[in-house]
Amino acid sequence: MELNKPVEVGKSELGGLTGDVVALLCYLFAPIAGLIFFFTEKENDFVRFAAMQSIISGVIAIILGSFTCGIGTLFIFIFEVIGIVKALQKEYYKMPLIGGLAEQWSAKPGATPPPPAA
Repeated sequence: MELNKPVEVGKSELGGLTGDVVALLCYLFAPIAGLIFFFTEKENDFVRFAAMQSIISGVIAIILGSFTCGIGTLFIFIFEVIGIVKALQKEYYKMPLIGGLAEQWSAKPGATPPPPAA
């Protein structure tokens, strides 16, 4: 995946929304929207990656929020906002520490990354 460069996000299988809008929804309503879009989207790698990253970050935010009285959740929130901005810019954004894991877990076997946008 090309980081910080616009990619072709394509359409989602859900409602004909574009991939950037679906990724925005994943980050905005993490982890629930991420779960929904991850299990319903079979083809769009941009959406699958954003959904998995939002699932992981959302779960971490819930865990950190229960142990740190919300301070840890603030850091996750900042990365979620960055994810929203990058999704609207049609760019892959790997969050620190969890981006690689999300990339591994969201990849389909034998999948190739999307082509750069023209």
